[in-house]
Amino acid sequence: VLPYANALSFTGGDTKDWEIRNPDRMRTWEFLASGGLQFCDTSAVIRFPAYTSNVGVPQQDLLISPPVDLPQSDNLYVSFWVAYAKRLQNQKDSVELMIQTDCKDAFSDVLYSCHTQNAATIEQMNPILFVPSEASHWKRHVVKIPSNYGQNKVYFAFRSKNYKGGSIWLGKFAVHEGSDFVG
Repeated sequence: VLPYANALSFTGGDTKDWEIRNPDRMRTWEFLASGGLQFCDTSAVIRFPAYTSNVGVPQQDLLISPPVDLPQSDNLYVSFWVAYAKRLQNQKDSVELMIQTDCKDAFSDVLYSCHTQNAATIEQMNPILFVPSEASHWKRHVVKIPSNYGQNKVYFAFRSKNYKGGSIWLGKFAVHEGSDFVG
């Protein structure tokens, strides 16, 4: 049933049914306190500069949503908020939003790539310690879901691509009909 909304928050260590896949068993997604988004006091974050190895080789970790039942519609969207703390001028860090009808399959359908150029970026001295605290730290992204996914149970995944640049925060994930959903 839409709209589906999840603040990407946690309660006492519970990640609200989001699955984390961390193939290199190094750093990965965390749920930490944040600010700047109304009714959202925690967010998902991956702190790329804190990786200690594989410089130049992008670690790719997945943050997978609970299942979402989509109706048949040509007007389906997913929205989420991003905050990014840039460390270097020409960073290549990114997060891709992917979709799949079976969460056990490899996620291969990329709906959207959120690069440092289209994220709300904050430039500061230590992006490892960056925690969004103001509304201006965040940027909302709205992505159309292809109609061929209608009438299916789907899973969404955020796949990080780390080049040791900055910390990327995600908040207020929602799936809805119409692009103007405010939740």
